[in-house]
Amino acid sequence: MGLWCIAESLNAVKSPLDDKAMPEILDIVSEQLRLLAHVVEPVRDDQLQTPSLESTTQDEFFTALVSKMEAFNVTLSLQSPSSMSMASAHATQGVILMARLLQFDLGFKSVWTPKVRSLSSKMCASVFRLVLVSERQLW
Repeated sequence: MGLWCIAESLNAVKSPLDDKAMPEILDIVSEQLRLLAHVVEPVRDDQLQTPSLESTTQDEFFTALVSKMEAFNVTLSLQSPSSMSMASAHATQGVILMARLLQFDLGFKSVWTPKVRSLSSKMCASVFRLVLVSERQLW
């Protein structure tokens, strides 16, 4: 249920992301992730107790995550390396949050549904592009 709520929150903010949408994602979704991590923490250490995800929840969550990862990628790609605006700072924080969501999600059982497998190449490509954009902005 928690990942479904996060997916709904991610889907509620439409792309392209603007200066108002990025802080909204950061505030709401990071709090949802913090709460969910706290709830799941006691059973995460024991592999036998790690909860598995329903395939519909996993599909919805991963689809939303891929979509927002791509949206943050577009936002960062449009920024010039010399101008670090508030929007690009929020976008960088958003990318970090998306990476944390991905890491949290992959810690569950039964995450590799057929739909997630088909979307995984888009996710990998998006992560790779974000690395390139981040590297470009550092130099």
